[in-house]
Amino acid sequence: MQANKPTGATRNRMVKVNGHPGIYKRGNRYLVPWKLNGKTQTPDSYPTLTAAIQGKGRRMAGDREPLARKPFAEYAEQWLGTYQGRTSGGVTDGTAASYRDAIERLAVPYFGRKRVGEIKAPDLRNFITHLQGQKRDGKPIKAATIRRYFAPVRALFATAYEDGVIPSNPAAGVRVFVPGERKRRVKVLTVDEIKRLVGAIDERHRDFVMFLAYTGVRISEGLAARWGDLVVHEGKPHLSIPDSKTEAGIRLIPLAPEFNRSLMRRRASATYAAEGDPIFPSTTGSAMDDHNWRYRYWRPAVEATGIEATPHTLRHSLATLLFDSGRNAGQVAAWIGHTDKAFTLRTYVHTHDAGSADDLDDVLGGLNS
Repeated sequence: MQANKPTGATRNRMVKVNGHPGIYKRGNRYLVPWKLNGKTQTPDSYPTLTAAIQGKGRRMAGDREPLARKPFAEYAEQWLGTYQGRTSGGVTDGTAASYRDAIERLAVPYFGRKRVGEIKAPDLRNFITHLQGQKRDGKPIKAATIRRYFAPVRALFATAYEDGVIPSNPAAGVRVFVPGERKRRVKVLTVDEIKRLVGAIDERHRDFVMFLAYTGVRISEGLAARWGDLVVHEGKPHLSIPDSKTEAGIRLIPLAPEFNRSLMRRRASATYAAEGDPIFPSTTGSAMDDHNWRYRYWRPAVEATGIEATPHTLRHSLATLLFDSGRNAGQVAAWIGHTDKAFTLRTYVHTHDAGSADDLDDVLGGLNS
């Protein structure tokens, strides 16, 4: 005789968890029923049994109001104080500061006292529309900036869902779309365009732009570079990247001879030239903030030249120049800190070692002159 198949009602039934009174399981979620003023409320939902046990313990200790019922402003402050990122690499100080700025300056005034559990996808889309109306220096902010402002809000709700604070993630399917935005391929700069940008940058920061152009490092890696990271490997000068979010990112980057000599001249005249000092410090000798640097120095140069590019464009540009000059995909991937050669070729090259940099001065057409 064929067994009866479970009905939808059976599959969605709350089942007691043995050994844990007051905790139930439905599907792949653990539920903790509770009451407020004698009335049964929607059960707290948790992704794991451990989280459910902890949640039940907090409730028994006197926490009668679930986190989902907290105003957005209160929950956001709590989240900012504990957020450690959503990858094993954690979150950098710069990202943490950027997230706090966007949450406190834009999200909190918008959502205010609205309860976290009551904010749904339409509310988040309305928030994006609200961001589209923001201006900076009298001009509407760009789509990339809107995405940067929305990123911490997305991360906040993802964390709330994973922690069982809310039963579903309202930000999961929300995308930032700006009317009239033209999606374009990553632009690769010619050597002439790089020279024009260098010429338009504040003179004190031209060396840093050339550093990004010659090495292809991320702006965060460039600002973190110390004099002690300039090393000699197999008789030739290299830049050591000792810390990275991936194993492949920890690497040695060959330095073109003429460009290396320019770095040595810079060090000879530098106020802060100890091994642990940043190669490109702030006026006080500390490491510069990447967001401030972009806004104060890079952006005016972009506006002055009309060349639509970001510092990361220099990374794409160098990868392309290296490939065009004869490096293979493996060499280019190793240079910029990737393990996936196909990804590097597909994403960074637009036309198993890092190779030599002896002719890079020629590749960049005397950029350092």
